[in-house]
Amino acid sequence: MAKTVLRLDDSDKFDFILIGIVCFHNDYRICREINISLDIKMVRMNDFDVFNNKRMETQGFAFFQYLSKEFDEFCLVANKNPKGILIPEQKQMDYFLMIRQGQHQYDSDELVHQLKNTNTVLGAYKLDVTQLKSKENLVF
Repeated sequence: MAKTVLRLDDSDKFDFILIGIVCFHNDYRICREINISLDIKMVRMNDFDVFNNKRMETQGFAFFQYLSKEFDEFCLVANKNPKGILIPEQKQMDYFLMIRQGQHQYDSDELVHQLKNTNTVLGAYKLDVTQLKSKENLVF
């Protein structure tokens, strides 16, 4: 009897643009600058909670979100808090901007260029979500 193997495809869970941001300012200030630069209105939500298996505790990271009329979703999440790092392999990044595209198609290179021209951003880098070991931490 032949074996049937089913493989689950997680590609739709990670179907978003991910931009790593280096910035030494507070979360509310970088959020304001991104809102102005991209002409969006992200607002502070409850902290993004992730369970840390090594420390056996839940860690909260600052989280901002905006959902447009075209169903585009913009999320800014802090990579660092006093207890740890959200994506340890990207510890040089201070924030991550995640964009789930709805009806509008965004050019990730243009977004990076716009972010780099923002006053408070020291660096912005397009990241490949599928290459991250801790990518599961970005699913909400």
